[in-house]
Amino acid sequence: VHIGRFVELWSVFVVIVSMTSLSSKENKKQWILVGSVSILIVSYSLYIFSMGFREVSHETLIPQRYGPVLSWLSQNTPAQSTILTTDELGAYIPVITKDYVVFEPAGGLYLMSDRELEDRYLVSRVFTNLTLDRLKNDFRKYAGVGNAVHHFKIHNREVELCRLVSKSDCGIQYSDAVAERGTAYFEELYSRYKRIQKEPNQSLTRYNVDYVVIQGESVNKDMVLKKLIVEGDYTVYQVDKDTLNVRE
Repeated sequence: VHIGRFVELWSVFVVIVSMTSLSSKENKKQWILVGSVSILIVSYSLYIFSMGFREVSHETLIPQRYGPVLSWLSQNTPAQSTILTTDELGAYIPVITKDYVVFEPAGGLYLMSDRELEDRYLVSRVFTNLTLDRLKNDFRKYAGVGNAVHHFKIHNREVELCRLVSKSDCGIQYSDAVAERGTAYFEELYSRYKRIQKEPNQSLTRYNVDYVVIQGESVNKDMVLKKLIVEGDYTVYQVDKDTLNVRE
């Protein structure tokens, strides 16, 4: 994908240079060849663009569903507040408001340990019934593209190369990143999630959460949250810091 972007860019440059170089030559066959190649390139580019629009979901094309709650947060929360919410809504919060979010899948691009990114992911799911299967499906969100997409493929290629040049034990190949990481890793992660779910108020304190925004109104009664408003599918809660400090 990344290389293809440059290929499309340079293909236009090549066509222009070719047409310019041929403009001084009266060679009909060459002009037909250049014209045919140009048509193919333009057709291919249009096809790629059309496929991009087809892959965009209906929800992505209609982001207005997030509008009301984002507008409310922008107008009613102090700047640099920390908000615990879903990944979908959280992607817009730093853009539309002046607030932060507890977890964002792109967090792995920043100077942050793998452990912290995992913990933030788990905390962001404290209001949902996260399953072991969901943990595996979301591996890319808290592990990054390198670990979830490329690492096991590189390992498999190394094993293949080793088998070609050596008869020694070269190790096994993996079907995907989850298989490479192993069952024990995900079971330990799930165990951490269960501990977090039992003491959600500790997580609110640890990450200095000011507001919680979730879909629906299902919240643990033991949590120190004050319901503020319902905007569309989302309910906004404020963390009662005074009560939270007393319980701590």
